[in-house]
Amino acid sequence: DGGVYLSLDAGKHWRYLDNLPIEQFYQVATSATSHPWPYLVCGGLQDNNAWCGASSDYDRGGLTGAQDWFYVSGGDGQYVVPAPSDAGMIYATTDDGYATVLNRATGFRRGINPY
Repeated sequence: DGGVYLSLDAGKHWRYLDNLPIEQFYQVATSATSHPWPYLVCGGLQDNNAWCGASSDYDRGGLTGAQDWFYVSGGDGQYVVPAPSDAGMIYATTDDGYATVLNRATGFRRGINPY
């Protein structure tokens, strides 16, 4: 929690570095390898929701930032897993047990808790 801080004078002064695209994943999963390349990489982020992105792209510039990822669900993300039979259906949970499913084709997202 809290990001990255830098001191250049043995800790007398600190500077918060707020421009680094760094996150801590709790869990990481990928779509089934039988699906076409690139496969999806999905994960739950500490304090920053659940996200998925392509494992690679067709541009030689590579994956360069936030535009390469898409939002799955909110909260303190935990498990995020594309369905084995359809990577367009993505299931996600939060640290407090809330579960969500996202249909990528329609953008429809709903809670799927049993209560």
